[in-house]
Amino acid sequence: MKYLKILLITAFLISSTAMPARADLPPTFSGGAVTGSLVLGVSGSPYRITSSIDIPAGSVLTISPGVEIISSAPTLFRVQGVLDISGSEKAPVRISSSGRFIETIQTITDEASQGFSMRHTELNGGSQWSVDTMSLAIEDSDILNQTCSGANEIAVRSPSASFRGNFIQGACGFSLDVNFGVFGPRNQFTMQNNLFSGNPKSGFWISASSLWEDRLELVNNSFINLTRTALKPGFFETQVLADNNYWGGLSLDRVRDLAIGSKGSVFAPPSIQLNTLSSASHPMTPTKAHFATPVTQPSDSVAHMAGHGPSDGDFSAWTKVLAGGSQMKFYAKYLQPGQKVQFMVQDSDGVYQQFAWKRITSADLGPEGQYTNLQNHVYFIRTFDLKPGKNRVRIYVDGQLVWGTKTYTR
Repeated sequence: MKYLKILLITAFLISSTAMPARADLPPTFSGGAVTGSLVLGVSGSPYRITSSIDIPAGSVLTISPGVEIISSAPTLFRVQGVLDISGSEKAPVRISSSGRFIETIQTITDEASQGFSMRHTELNGGSQWSVDTMSLAIEDSDILNQTCSGANEIAVRSPSASFRGNFIQGACGFSLDVNFGVFGPRNQFTMQNNLFSGNPKSGFWISASSLWEDRLELVNNSFINLTRTALKPGFFETQVLADNNYWGGLSLDRVRDLAIGSKGSVFAPPSIQLNTLSSASHPMTPTKAHFATPVTQPSDSVAHMAGHGPSDGDFSAWTKVLAGGSQMKFYAKYLQPGQKVQFMVQDSDGVYQQFAWKRITSADLGPEGQYTNLQNHVYFIRTFDLKPGKNRVRIYVDGQLVWGTKTYTR
């Protein structure tokens, strides 16, 4: 990572680069250099990438919603220009990689790449990243099951950079260089509403450095299942403000044990400031992967389930948007006696309200233990009319989250 850069040269390079008209890559695309403004569309999906995709300075690669990429290349993306991975809630981009996911390549002037964005994407596998870019956005994505020999290195060079709403599990830690330049006021970069699940593959989740005393803020994130270091200062120590994060019910003393630098010393104040610890996950922070493949949906033929009871199958629950996008359904299957299953919908104040609920009692079971009051023999199903805008839903069992948060937009 390069810390020192000439801002005027950067501005000149970016402003003087004319972007050509967009064109589609062929359905047989399997890697190589892309020059110009190109689109990887769904017509060739899934794409099997065998050699690195090189994006030179002045070029843009956009990956369309619904695209699937399966990569065996040593490095999937090598970026000097702009990489824009543009999934959507209903049509995420899905990427699986056996090698490095992304590496940004500095230009001859030692400048960072021009831009990297990843939205509504499921990234599964691959080794750690090396990202140094002038524009950064990683939002509403799942980052899963990385192979780690080190941390994901990210140089954050713009206060407008965004890292929010991501579900991160079995991934490498993140080593952040928060550097907005030697000129101008000090600034901060905020990571918010991300879930960082405990990771046995990395010694820490987040470390932060800043040559120019810029600051990292961690707000409304969830750090759960932690057994190793959560936060630590980087080589050039910067201030980290951690505010209203959920630490899985750990005490403040235990969190301080997991956040190296939060205690300070007689020689120096703490570099990590722990403010309010939240007692629960923030409503806008994901608690499960956004794009996990749903469990088997009810088939059209359910006659074989007649006479079934709680002991004839495993409990499962999920949601599904209906054709047309104006309604969605809650499903629960093989409810167990005594369990309280709640279908929850977020209201305008961000509070989850009960839409419907069911608890199996003896009155719901026949003389041979079979269900008598469920739909399609073994299902509890309710239909919800989606409201304009974003609709966030969850399913609880005995007060514990088992499905969601899922977001459906009308």
